Order: sequence, then C-alpha cells, then structure tokens
Amino acid sequence: MKAKILLAVLGFALGVVSTDVNAAITFSDDFSPQQSPLWSNSTGNWTASGGKYFAQAPTNSPDTYTGLPFNFTNSNFSLTVTINSLRDEGIWLNSDGTINNAVLLVLGGNAQQGNWAYWHIDQNGVQSAPLNVNLNAFTPDLTYTITVLINGNVYRAYNDPDSVYDANSVLLTTLVDNTFSGGKVGLYQFSAGATSFSNFSVTGQISGVPEPSTWAMMILGFAGVGFMSYRRKSKPATTAL
Repeated sequence: MKAKILLAVLGFALGVVSTDVNAAITFSDDFSPQQSPLWSNSTGNWTASGGKYFAQAPTNSPDTYTGLPFNFTNSNFSLTVTINSLRDEGIWLNSDGTINNAVLLVLGGNAQQGNWAYWHIDQNGVQSAPLNVNLNAFTPDLTYTITVLINGNVYRAYNDPDSVYDANSVLLTTLVDNTFSGGKVGLYQFSAGATSFSNFSVTGQISGVPEPSTWAMMILGFAGVGFMSYRRKSKPATTAL
C-alpha cells in the first residue's frame, strides 16, 4: 500500500504517474521540455524537442526501442499517442523490456510507403510475418492520433481523428493472440525526417512493482520539482527573471 500511495503522489515535470487503489496506473508524457527519465532509450538514440519525441538514429535492424518500466496486464488497457509525419513507426506491447519478446503494432510500414497497419509477434528473437494487414490505413506523412485497446487476448488499434477515443474512432486492425498476457510498452521508429511522437498516455493494471531504479528516478524527479518550487517561493519579488 505504501508503494501505491507514493506512486500516486509522485508527479514530476517530465511525465506524470498516478494510480488508484486497484493498482491501475496512468502514465502520461507531453515530452516538454524533454522526455520523462523513465523512458529506456534502448536503441535509436531518442531525444525530445518542442514537445516531440523521436529517434535520432531510426532503424529496423535492429528495430528501435524505447520503453517504460511498468508491467501492464492485458486487462482494460489503453494507450494513446500522436504520431507526426507518420510513415513507418510503431508501438511495442507486452514487451519483456527488449524487442525479443513483444507484440509490435506497425503504423505505416510497407517498406516505408506509409499506408499499412499490421502486427508482428516477436518471440525469442524471431519476428512473425505481418498479421492482419490493413492495406489502406494511412496517407503517409500526415499526423495521426492512435489508440490501442487490449482486453484479454484481443488487441485493437484505432485512428482517432479528433485526438480522443470516441464514436469517431476508426478501427484500423485487430489481433487475437494468446502469446503474452502482459508486459511493458514502448515506441518504435524506422522513418527519419520530420517523424516524431507527442502526447503519450497509457492506462492499465500493473503486475508487481516498479524496479528500484524506477523508484529512484521518480523520487529524484519529485525532489527536483520540489526544489524548483522552493526556489521560486524564496526568490525576492524584485529579483529580475
């Protein structure tokens, strides 16, 4: 219970985490002025600028990966992110913290033609062929807000034209698969240029507790916000900014 309470009150400038008493967690990041330190930046040399998060070295050999440390279950899970100049990007789901075991939703793709939506299942380092391909999901190089919903073994990806999941959301592709029952989430980017991610949010049930290193980053972030607040309050009113 102490862990849940601490997690609930730790709001930090580079990402916000909250929970309820049922261990449902919501993490959001607007990537301003930079990304939350909870992102792993595993491959791709990720950075943020102007509220946009992107890989400076996008590649699919190996696939780029930056992920969060929370282990979500496949129960009432939702993730929303905006992709700017979409061409060949994706969302990692049910990852073990690597690209070796995960579900990858590819958005764009088709050899960077940018118009497909489909799934891969990565298991023990082997990636499946594209699954449940929507051949006309996107017009490349436009901005799209994507929502992913998972409930049990059913994965659904939507295009949200008004940037919120509602009656106007358009179903892009569905996957029914029992390979994984949960895991970490992350982002994938293959295309370069103006492509980036913004306004990320994920909500779901978590299993276990975050690793000690995750707590340390949260506490440091919280302490940093408190320190800056103290400095602002302590500053004389006549001090020039």
